[in-house]
Amino acid sequence: MMIETILNFMDSDSNVKACVDLFQKQGCHSIYGIGGSVKPAVLAKVWHTWKKPLIVVTPSREQQSLWRSDLQLFAPEAEVMDSPFVDKAVFTTTAKSMERAARLTESLGALRQGKPCIILATAVEAAQYVVEPDILDRSALDIAVHREYDRESLLLGLANGGYERVDMVERRGHFSV
Repeated sequence: MMIETILNFMDSDSNVKACVDLFQKQGCHSIYGIGGSVKPAVLAKVWHTWKKPLIVVTPSREQQSLWRSDLQLFAPEAEVMDSPFVDKAVFTTTAKSMERAARLTESLGALRQGKPCIILATAVEAAQYVVEPDILDRSALDIAVHREYDRESLLLGLANGGYERVDMVERRGHFSV
């Protein structure tokens, strides 16, 4: 209730209102001239107003952590996601990289679907190569309960998507028949 009051009060400031309105347009926008928790508060106002996906690029993990904390206060209902860096050299060999790859895929999927979320990324994470949206769309497997699938096509799709066939599923990236 108090956060809603603060966000509504922000409407009375013409500079904040102009900043929020700017985010209606697609593209890259910067917030500068304000510091501390005011930036996340303004971004929360943007998110509350437009309910669209937003990406915040921070200079460091420490700054990313501060943004996450502030956004939990100013926009507790917003889904705040990561865009972790995935090292291609260790992509297929470690559980840690599979977890990172899964989190990156979730973030990319949310963006592709236009899901109203806030994605936090450091400059290095934001600059990494990611697969083109069309390739992501073609690679996606939609699996639903109570539907029938061709077994071989499904298994091939999972294997081609980077999943590992194992006897017992123990972590993300595994599948078992």
